[in-house]
Amino acid sequence: MSNDAKAAPAASSARSKKPASTRGNAPQHPMTTLKRTLKLVFSYYHVYSILIVACIIAQATLASLPSIFLQQALAVIGQYWQSGDWVAAEPQLLHIVSTLVICYLVGMGCVIVQTQLTAVVTQGTLMKVRNQMFEHMEDLPIRYFDTNKHGDIMSHYTNDVDTLRQLIGVAFPQILTTGVAMLSVLLIMLWYSLSMTLVVLIMVAFMIWITRFLGSRSAHYFLRQQQELGRAEGFVEEAMNGEKVIK
Repeated sequence: MSNDAKAAPAASSARSKKPASTRGNAPQHPMTTLKRTLKLVFSYYHVYSILIVACIIAQATLASLPSIFLQQALAVIGQYWQSGDWVAAEPQLLHIVSTLVICYLVGMGCVIVQTQLTAVVTQGTLMKVRNQMFEHMEDLPIRYFDTNKHGDIMSHYTNDVDTLRQLIGVAFPQILTTGVAMLSVLLIMLWYSLSMTLVVLIMVAFMIWITRFLGSRSAHYFLRQQQELGRAEGFVEEAMNGEKVIK
């Protein structure tokens, strides 16, 4: 048998093989991924990260304080309502209002600083991650690019990195803000009424269970969405290249 005849089945089988997907690996545990991401961000911008966390904690704490001062203002108004001596109530009300104004101003300042620093950290981290990915990809063998679609490879730089942007710039600040706000509100509720606090905690536990129940099932579809995006970009990349060749 000639060499051409031997090479024909091998070439046919090679053409029949589909390019391997770079997204076939199962995702790691979410908490492990979150810790790695936060550690990566902190290694790039450790000072900015500390300032962002401090601003988020301060803003969330100050946002829960107006309810306390409002309760004090209502108590002062109720105390002087019957007597009508508003001149005596004026210093107390002025003190409460001025404290509220200071809290709002400091909270707004923390929000502005946190927003600006988060934008810097998010965009800077994405740039460094893309650069590291590109440097690592330069060391990969040619076989990697032959066995994976170009669109699927480019999807790591676009869709996957954009998901990282949402985690750093949106999800993590919201989680931290919500956690600090819930803790502050919980302490205030325990101060005023223990029985009502228990009722609220039962409802919160039920909401957390529902969220975990739905989230554990939606994670699978999110992974499939990323895989389909990679396949779609691979198809578009090959179709556009083929159209250019035909033209």
